[in-house]
Amino acid sequence: RKLPRITINRPLENAKNGEIAADFNYRYMTLRFRSPEDAPGDMRAELGFGLTANLRKSRAEKTTGDSGNVLYVVENWRELMTAPAFDKLLNMWLEGK
Repeated sequence: RKLPRITINRPLENAKNGEIAADFNYRYMTLRFRSPEDAPGDMRAELGFGLTANLRKSRAEKTTGDSGNVLYVVENWRELMTAPAFDKLLNMWLEGK
């Protein structure tokens, strides 16, 4: 069963290499970089509302035709889902803010 995918298309709060969060489905997050070489193996993504996702580069390559997109596993997805501010974050993303 697939989890719903949310389109984000917004810069991360702690972006160092121009990372843009492209989409999210609780367990995975796609980040867009200027170049795939800029994508680290592991990273922490500050999402807003004091929430941080611990990300590990997935072995599966995302094939969207956009070479800057990199798929990451959200290692702390359970922790994020139970955080009080998680609903606020999802609503912000769903409203496109």
